[in-house]
Amino acid sequence: MVSVSIKARAPLYIAAAAVLSFGVCLFTQGASAHSGAYDGLIICGQIIIPSLFPFMVLSSFITRSGLSSMLGKIFSPFARLFYLPKDAGLPLFLSFIAGYPVGASTASRLHEDGTLSSDEALRMTCFAVCGGPAFIVKAVGQGMLGSVRAGILLLSAHISAAVLLGIFSGIYSRLSDRRRRKTDKGSAPAQPPAEQSHVDIHTSAVSAKRKSVADAFVESVRDGCTGMFSICGCVIIFSCILSIISSFNLPETASTALGCLLEVTTGCFNAASSGNLVFIAAVLGFGGLSVCCQIFSAAGGLRINYVKFFSFRLMHAALSAVIMLVLQSIFPAAAAVSGSMDAGITALPSQASVPASAALVFMSIIFLCSTSKGRLVLGRKV
Repeated sequence: MVSVSIKARAPLYIAAAAVLSFGVCLFTQGASAHSGAYDGLIICGQIIIPSLFPFMVLSSFITRSGLSSMLGKIFSPFARLFYLPKDAGLPLFLSFIAGYPVGASTASRLHEDGTLSSDEALRMTCFAVCGGPAFIVKAVGQGMLGSVRAGILLLSAHISAAVLLGIFSGIYSRLSDRRRRKTDKGSAPAQPPAEQSHVDIHTSAVSAKRKSVADAFVESVRDGCTGMFSICGCVIIFSCILSIISSFNLPETASTALGCLLEVTTGCFNAASSGNLVFIAAVLGFGGLSVCCQIFSAAGGLRINYVKFFSFRLMHAALSAVIMLVLQSIFPAAAAVSGSMDAGITALPSQASVPASAALVFMSIIFLCSTSKGRLVLGRKV
């Protein structure tokens, strides 16, 4: 009985020890913590907000305004490729090119609107986890590796791996549904008409949930602001933790490994000096614990199976590395990199920091004007 109680509370004990250690480090390694938090803010201002915020607003607007249903026929083949409803086609397409947490945010929104079932939304959250072109091509390729062509190869391997994972998961889901139908066929012959009736009710409910363009836009901006605050918070705290760990002068190999495990931007930055595109592809495929926490936050009320989710992350990393290995052999000239880090992330002002700062101010205003019920309050009569 005692051993069972200790085992049940083990995660709480581990969390308590981690929090205590982190608190002590904040006092003993205050300068490193300050530097890490500052670097996290720079990453948010120069990379995260400019590349993610517009796509998060766009994705939410498409779902809330009903455009996903209107454009469903055009993107329905893309959705069917992953065994998902046709209305999920356009949001799903954006999830592959918009940035890591957008897929989870889109899946949660589609589930709330009734477009996706709980199982479909969870499956989408597992495979639609991709870094955007702005991050992989510009930041990693051009900025860290000194080669745009290398960034394009990394992006190709990264998205190809995610698409393959989505196709395989769709095939498995299709086979599971067929087995379930065969099992239920004898015991419940009247199930298909009931399902059809449920579909009709579901379709009318989704139509009823559609909002006006103005309301959909305001709520989409609010969704993007709320999501960005959570995402940037994860980036800053993980950057702070990584900076504290690095202050203990760990061996270079251990420091690089921790960077890849905790935060994808720092991990790629550390791995860029080697110029090993296969390893960097694997780092991008896994995404780091910071990205995973961002996804958990963006998933909202979806109950993620963590074992399944991290299995997908490891498979994405392995597939990305294998595909990158193949692309390297096909395009050896494009895979040649200088390993230059001169254009890496710095605290110096840049052209990207101006729109990023404007976006951050705009997000703050929207956030402060929104109430707990999610309605925008611009004025109140006394």
